[in-house]
Amino acid sequence: MENNDLNKLFIPLQPFWDGSKLYVSNSYGSTNELPSGAQIISINGIKSAELIQHMLNKLMRDGNNYNYPTWILNTYFYEYFSYFFGCSEEYEIKIHDGTEERVLTLTGISKPELLQQIRKQKEPNTTGISFKIDKEKSIGILKIKSWHNTILKKRYGQKFTPEIKKVIRQMESAHIQYLIIDVRNNQGGNTRYARFLLSYLLSEPFVLVEQYNKKKRGAITRCRGPQSGTHQPMSKNFKGNVYVLINGGSFSNTGIFCSVLRKFKRAVFIGEETGGSEFVICGSPKHITLPHTGIQVQLPRLQFVIKSTEKNKFHGIIPDYFVKPKVDHLVEKKDKDLAFAFELIGKNAQQKLERP
Repeated sequence: MENNDLNKLFIPLQPFWDGSKLYVSNSYGSTNELPSGAQIISINGIKSAELIQHMLNKLMRDGNNYNYPTWILNTYFYEYFSYFFGCSEEYEIKIHDGTEERVLTLTGISKPELLQQIRKQKEPNTTGISFKIDKEKSIGILKIKSWHNTILKKRYGQKFTPEIKKVIRQMESAHIQYLIIDVRNNQGGNTRYARFLLSYLLSEPFVLVEQYNKKKRGAITRCRGPQSGTHQPMSKNFKGNVYVLINGGSFSNTGIFCSVLRKFKRAVFIGEETGGSEFVICGSPKHITLPHTGIQVQLPRLQFVIKSTEKNKFHGIIPDYFVKPKVDHLVEKKDKDLAFAFELIGKNAQQKLERP
């Protein structure tokens, strides 16, 4: 991996896999020959479906849920392609551009140049926690990119608790009736911050994690964890409607946060199934470097039982309203999940007005 980063040329492409077909989402390099939205038939002679399935089967996931590895490939394809298929000076891409099939040869690109081009094409990434208000509709939109305080401080110059307290003050001042919480692409972090936000959204005592388990002398035994016990709601909590935007990148602590909201029937979920489990996750990893190979591994030391696993289908939080992502949405930069939430809120508001 390190050798690839320093010496190899990466595929200058970020595709989008919709579950059955592969499309061009972004292309990089000096030529940018690949038209956005074109279907990718094969890469280096390997059919797209075979290539993606090979990678999906080897990526980390929770149970039977492939949403997280799919999200990984739709976000970091260039990186994982290098792990499984290596790097080369040129890449042969067969596409169908809507009119005809054709083959393009793309020149590989160095890792620093690739990352620089990716940053150029992305929208400015200035805040980890952001809040916007639509005063006319009495809607607040809270976006949380990470629950990691270290990431929030280093990358965005923010701290979780002060930022959420600021949001709460703004919501109360603006008399917000509807709150949209966007945790798409949020891969997790500190569970205490999920507890803090939940204490504002819930009106009764709650348990964040029902049980912690660890392995002791070869047996699974119950133990205490970082958020053991029952937690109290804030004295002044949010009474309005909550809508949560989720996708395959909603992982780890985001799965815990969403699972508790689902348990209390406190939110409507919109988007795709979360990558993180609704029932059980693992955490508190121990970092180990293998003595002979130098390979670094992480071994989880705690099992987090978020809630009863009797009916566990080994999946994440299933949305109440599934909004299927399409390559057109990415190319045209349309946020269909957010638009759907606004449409749903509009319908609910109208129903309230029409009630006798």
